[in-house]
Amino acid sequence: TVTGIDHFRAFGDPNRGTIVLRLTHGNVSFLLGGDLNRESERRLADYLQQHPQATIRAEILKVPHHGSHDFDPTFLAQVAPFVSVVSSGDDNASREYVHPRANLLAALGRASRVSGTAQPLVFCTELAAFFEYKGKVTPEQHRTVAGGGLAKLPDSELMAPFDAFERLVWGAVRCHTDGQRVLVAVESASATIKEAYAFRVDATGTITEDTVEML
Repeated sequence: TVTGIDHFRAFGDPNRGTIVLRLTHGNVSFLLGGDLNRESERRLADYLQQHPQATIRAEILKVPHHGSHDFDPTFLAQVAPFVSVVSSGDDNASREYVHPRANLLAALGRASRVSGTAQPLVFCTELAAFFEYKGKVTPEQHRTVAGGGLAKLPDSELMAPFDAFERLVWGAVRCHTDGQRVLVAVESASATIKEAYAFRVDATGTITEDTVEML
């Protein structure tokens, strides 16, 4: 089932009007938090307190707003995730917001659901990515000349060499479920070292660890 919450459309900051999705398959729920900020999370938390039949509790949380500092701990506690995924990692210095913030990661650890010996998980896509250093490079540069041709720039006008990296792993966090068993895994640049976790969720929301067989 899919439930959409068109959350409190507001003027100004568009993050306050983001759409939140809670998807449920069997015993397992996912909450996709969009770009919720502290104000909208507090309003949503207040709504849930006034409407006990509603819930945003979920086993897997796509953390709102890329792990911004602009969050409400009460909202995280109401979700009580077992798996949290922060999507972050800017490729442009002009778009860097230092996500995820350290206080958000700490708050996720505090709000995460603990079930018996099963340990909650927090993933960050930029930590799951992998780059290989390729050395110093100087791109070939030209200028347009009469007739539409290209002429190579003289060495004195070339940009300085810079460090080049090749992205080998994009940092995807994969969550698969049949409605009871959940498998969460990330890629690796190593053929012998992999990271994957499995657990089961029963009808009451109790979580138990499961085994992962690497082939």
